[in-house]
Amino acid sequence: MVHIQYPFWNIQPIYHQYDYWRFLYTNPFIVHKQRPWKTKYLETNHIFMFPFEELNTTQQHYFLRLLQGYTLPDNQNVLYTFNEKDFSLLFSEHIQPCYVSFYYHQMPSPTDKTISFHNVHYSIDPYATMYSIPIVMNFLPSETSSEYVRLQLPFHSHPVIKNENDIHAIRQLFQTHCYQYIVKHPDQKAALFRKHGEPHNGIIPIVEWNSYTYHIPKYPPQQQMDPYYVTHIHKETQNILETLFINEATDPSKRKQQHSQSQMTSTNHHKPFSLWVTVSFTHLLNLIKNQKSYVYVLMFKKSVQGIYFFTKRPIQYEEPEGMVLELTGSISYQPNVQLFFKGFLQGVHNIMKTNKEYKYVHIQGNSHNTLLLPFWNKLVIPIQRDPVAYYMYNYVIPQSPFGAHSSFVLL
Repeated sequence: MVHIQYPFWNIQPIYHQYDYWRFLYTNPFIVHKQRPWKTKYLETNHIFMFPFEELNTTQQHYFLRLLQGYTLPDNQNVLYTFNEKDFSLLFSEHIQPCYVSFYYHQMPSPTDKTISFHNVHYSIDPYATMYSIPIVMNFLPSETSSEYVRLQLPFHSHPVIKNENDIHAIRQLFQTHCYQYIVKHPDQKAALFRKHGEPHNGIIPIVEWNSYTYHIPKYPPQQQMDPYYVTHIHKETQNILETLFINEATDPSKRKQQHSQSQMTSTNHHKPFSLWVTVSFTHLLNLIKNQKSYVYVLMFKKSVQGIYFFTKRPIQYEEPEGMVLELTGSISYQPNVQLFFKGFLQGVHNIMKTNKEYKYVHIQGNSHNTLLLPFWNKLVIPIQRDPVAYYMYNYVIPQSPFGAHSSFVLL
């Protein structure tokens, strides 16, 4: 049976594949409404959680070392270039606190290479880490629903560990981090987490798709789209993003009211996504300001026809050498897919023209990226395909999983 085959996930408050009785539910619900359960994987003697603001310089240093050295599988052709600026941006300008957990090995006596908690000494160099950032989720609880359910919850990263085969330690870190977060924030009992590669067995994702990587020797040519044009979101044009995206993604119930009050209007062809998952507006603006994210808008006069969300990924290929530009998500507000595709090409053209280091494009297979992929795949053959799955912790949405084409995830 599934629950015997996967004992760790069996005791987690998640949506199990064998939970047939939950298929009868129509409304989403919290699994553990009270204090979180303590399981055999809870390890509070070696795992400690810290608010990001309380990390000292030594902890920040070792956090960076762990991510740089162990985030990606051992592959001589790919480097993980996550640096101090990336570290700062990851945890900056959020609406709620961020947290980092470390797994420390205990040491017999204090030295200049140890750190102490509660008079117990640990190696200053942590064995593993994971983190949480606050996000906003809106979803339609059923196919016939017209109103969104809104959640403010954390996104828990995948544990990064020095020995990727130490499954027990990975489970301890995940379990302890989730437990301690709920203890610190009893009003946020649900969480979101992600799995790259083959999905977790025995549990139902909230959404899953494939992502694709392409080698781009040169950027696409200038696109002829008159009278349409593509513009870059910056400080002077951020009102476009705030009006047409943020009010939809963070509070879709405001869509009609906000659009009627704004000079920036969308057409009637747009149908909202069933699932929206985003970071805060302030965090996104900070990423744009620091050129970690690029947002381009397809315009007709003052009417927004589409939005493209690009991200600079801290991944560098060595053969051929180049950095990775990712299309994280996109939104089309009109029915002409070919026009929408031209807007995407123009966005890639503009970014790569001024950022020569980009030699690869990575496309997530969610949102209206699903409209772009068939056109793009006629031009370029993917060099890599990677499954991606998102899961809810301590929260069940009976209609899961949502379709990739009807889900917008910007993380």
